[in-house]
Amino acid sequence: MPNSFININDVVNGSDLDNLNTLVRIIQKGKCIAFVGAGLSKSEFYKDWEEAIKGKNGLIEYVFENKNLDQIDRSKKLIDLVEDCKKHNFNRYRDYLLSEYGRRSAPYVYHPNHQQIWRIPFHCIFTTNFDPCLYDAGRSLNILTRVFSYPYLPLPPRKLSLNHLHGLAFYTGDDDIELIDTIIFAKSEYTNAYKGPNNFLKDLLLFSMTEFTIFFTGFSMKDPFILDIFKDIHQNIKYRSEEVKLKLKKQITIPTHYILFPHGEPDQELLNDLSLLNISVINYNPINKDFVGQDYILHYLSSGTSGSITKMPSIKDSISIGEQDEN
Repeated sequence: MPNSFININDVVNGSDLDNLNTLVRIIQKGKCIAFVGAGLSKSEFYKDWEEAIKGKNGLIEYVFENKNLDQIDRSKKLIDLVEDCKKHNFNRYRDYLLSEYGRRSAPYVYHPNHQQIWRIPFHCIFTTNFDPCLYDAGRSLNILTRVFSYPYLPLPPRKLSLNHLHGLAFYTGDDDIELIDTIIFAKSEYTNAYKGPNNFLKDLLLFSMTEFTIFFTGFSMKDPFILDIFKDIHQNIKYRSEEVKLKLKKQITIPTHYILFPHGEPDQELLNDLSLLNISVINYNPINKDFVGQDYILHYLSSGTSGSITKMPSIKDSISIGEQDEN
């Protein structure tokens, strides 16, 4: 039976396709870092942050053991709610995170899109996810060379490495590491990592966003704390480039970064914020609710093709390839 195909123009077109083709060329030069958010792990049934915190059987219900839930102010920012949970019962806070985002007793946990990320020749991969999807996908393909986690992250970032910027909830063989000590989830943890005296993460992102193009996927960018961090970093980059221009008479080109959104997103306010941060939105047409559309874009980036017409294999082909690789 012949494979099914779709034209890339059915998924992305116009200026979005132009941006995608520009991104292809940058990736082929080895000057792009993938920054993967929680949206990609939803394809493997891991919860996004809001669902994990406020949803049914989420962190709040688990930590407070379904008692006095009406007294919890759910209008608070997510990181503040997480902080309340951590302070209320640290042991249950730890147990929930490691259980919810661990490997779940499976030898490999990933979606074909996680493998597809590794097939694209990014310099390396950043992720704020705790789950093992990217790690398992990379090792299933024998591509992953090194895995790093907060607070032990290299600068500059290593080629073909996986960098869990906010920690991880699964073991990689380093059994002496206390996993919960790597996690950045509550407000105090974010503040310590990004705004404390040892704000190494901010330095890492500043360096990376100066030297590389960043491709964000699986990100909503709706977390005000994270958005403020990127605003601070961008202001720092602009300040440094202006200082170099003034003192050394040298022009520094600030890279354009890209973020993937389905059509209809983001709203105008966030779109304006992203534009100020030099992050261009690439909109695509979701083919269906099963992450098809995003799948074709990842195939397109991995093909190294920047032509206007490219036929892409179907999601069924991707799943078949993933099963073959696993076996």
